Amino acid sequence: MPWEWVDRRDRPTCLHDEEAQNNDPSQLLLPDGKRRFRPAGSPAGTFPQGPVDSMCCDPYERICFFSHIIPGCCFLAGTILILARALHESKTLAGFLGCAACTHIISAVTHVWPDSMHLEKVDHVGIVALVTGTPITALLAVKNGQIPEGFMVVGGIMFAAAFLPRALRVIGFASGIAVSVFLHPEMLTWLLAVEMSLYVLGAIAFLRNAGQTRWPGFADHHFLHYFVTIACILHIIYIRRAMEASSRHIAPSPSAR
Repeated sequence: MPWEWVDRRDRPTCLHDEEAQNNDPSQLLLPDGKRRFRPAGSPAGTFPQGPVDSMCCDPYERICFFSHIIPGCCFLAGTILILARALHESKTLAGFLGCAACTHIISAVTHVWPDSMHLEKVDHVGIVALVTGTPITALLAVKNGQIPEGFMVVGGIMFAAAFLPRALRVIGFASGIAVSVFLHPEMLTWLLAVEMSLYVLGAIAFLRNAGQTRWPGFADHHFLHYFVTIACILHIIYIRRAMEASSRHIAPSPSAR
């Protein structure tokens, strides 16, 4: 039967677990025969939804997709231009742009197939690229390309957190960043503090995961996307400023030449 749009605010409550496990096609239909979207709050895998539905028709997934695919492609383009030496920027910045591109693009693809449990887990791993890439590139910028020994252990712990349940995953990511700043307070500036605040707000929105009945673009998960992208833009500014300050610090004075 042809696809028909159903407002998310009018759809029934979440399917029962046994219905989700059986993946009964009849659960895709409303009593009047119209097809419905995955109910708000239902787990991934409840029932399949086509990629065109997600990118063009489902107002919730459409915003999730475009809010990350557009900045993700911009971050990827910046990475390529720096590595191709078309832009005269540091490899540290290229590394962070690559991490940001990875996180954003994987997130966008996940929202094309929002009911794929496998993509959802890949998305969690993709978040690690940004969570670990932020403190690592901050240290690289502040310490002029040097990563202290033992820091990769912190990165490994944050990677392992990607496979934990939702609340523990957020705690693992936040703890890793907090430990990084505690061990290397020299990299903390007001700009990085704002970034961390945005990530905390994003984590709260991720855990709440409410607001599907609000106006399009104002659900908690949408705010998570906005906060992450804004934090990435701020970190680009942070890296450029830190690299400039680091270069001035190590440059010999005129009297020493």
